[in-house]
Amino acid sequence: MKKNIITSIFISTLLLITFSIKAQIIQSGTAQLSIKISDVMSIDPSSSIHSESVLFQYKNEGDYNTNQTIVRESYLIITATQTFDVKVKADGPNFIGEGSAAGSLIPVNVLTVDASGNTNLSGATISVINLSTENQNIITAADRGSEKHVTVKYIIPQAKSQSTDILGKPGGNYMQTLTYSVTAH
Repeated sequence: MKKNIITSIFISTLLLITFSIKAQIIQSGTAQLSIKISDVMSIDPSSSIHSESVLFQYKNEGDYNTNQTIVRESYLIITATQTFDVKVKADGPNFIGEGSAAGSLIPVNVLTVDASGNTNLSGATISVINLSTENQNIITAADRGSEKHVTVKYIIPQAKSQSTDILGKPGGNYMQTLTYSVTAH
């Protein structure tokens, strides 16, 4: 009888150990996880380029006798997953007169675009360009990053203000659209 009790205890212990081991195996599992990313090159919708127009005003002789400069902070807010370039171009060769200036033209190359004040673009080469209808890099090979704030300075040099490009034109508003693009370097 004692032998039966010992055998029963031994069998019960083996069953409990086996059940315990099986229960532990059943309680674990594995999951496959993946991360899918896409390359992004974007100008954020909150960039001030989307909300602030640029207006140069020539109201008096002093305006024609100095450099005219307009600075736009956070003009472009860029997210790029790769090293990137920023290009700019005019959509046409001239600022086109409206209203009383209709039919008159001012060449787009009177305008200088300058991004040289940006110190947060490590690795980048910054260029100061005279605007044209060709895509021109103002930023080349900037390191990738998220929400990089880019300040842009627009300049009409005194020499252009005093040239026939602007002098002698009828008073009025002259318009042109600039297109900025962010591309992988």
